[in-house]
Amino acid sequence: MSFLAKWLNLDGISGAIQTGLKKVQAPVEKAVNNVLDLVIDKALWGKLQTRAGQVVGEV
Repeated sequence: MSFLAKWLNLDGISGAIQTGLKKVQAPVEKAVNNVLDLVIDKALWGKLQTRAGQVVGEV
């Protein structure tokens, strides 16, 4: 594959693609982490509320 890229004078394109992906990767990772944090927080908060309701109901 690299032979074909060099033959077509495209051997520098992989570096350009990697650079572009690295620029996009950071914001995408941040957005995914924010969504996961939100989901985890909601799930944990729901469990805490359920447990608190069970404890209050038992007393």
